Amino acid sequence: IQKEEKYNVRFIDLRRDSDCITGLDGKQYYGDIFDRGYEIEERTGGGDAPTVVTWDGRIPNILNYQRSGSGATPDVELKVLQRSIDRPNEKGWGSNEVIRVTTNSAFLGTKIDITYAVRVQRKWRRNTTEEGDRIVEGLEIMKTYRVLDGIAGLEMPTSTTKSTLRLTRMYQTRPLKTIEEKEGAVGDASSETTASSETKASPETTASTETKISPETKSSPETTASSETTTS
Repeated sequence: IQKEEKYNVRFIDLRRDSDCITGLDGKQYYGDIFDRGYEIEERTGGGDAPTVVTWDGRIPNILNYQRSGSGATPDVELKVLQRSIDRPNEKGWGSNEVIRVTTNSAFLGTKIDITYAVRVQRKWRRNTTEEGDRIVEGLEIMKTYRVLDGIAGLEMPTSTTKSTLRLTRMYQTRPLKTIEEKEGAVGDASSETTASSETKASPETTASTETKISPETKSSPETTASSETTTS
């Protein structure tokens, strides 16, 4: 069983003409780019093993990183080969990406490239907490495939990981509430309007994953609140 993972994420506003759409109100709106480099730093850095990440938001499909210190790892390259987007509607929105992961291993003094493919499917929807704060809830399904002779066998995943995700702000997003005090003593009918200004700092992203080892590979994307990994 894997423990809950918490980390920060951010988005970049590049203001590119290709990302601009005109709304029904006649105003121009620009799409933001998810900062993949910052996410890798948040999820792999810390302690005596800082992560060196190379990523450019203008070329967002290629990312390289390496960890040093006691948690040293070889160079890793992530390259998005395919991507499809489910546009927002009343049910939410989502994405489907195929990523090529390339790393290496030393054998008899020679570096050997190791390549595998990963399909990452994400579904998102807006929601609110019991306190009224706006959040975004998501389900992520990640499938890993072997690559032989440069060809990925996308029909037979070697492992499937399901994770529930939650994006929250570092500050409150609930609407301000007006509270009217009841009358006090007889003949003293006073009212006071107060606005809550307490700020609750919460981590922006929470991903929980439960891991199970099984001889079977589970590849059907079912919607569930729990998270599990099946490895064959």
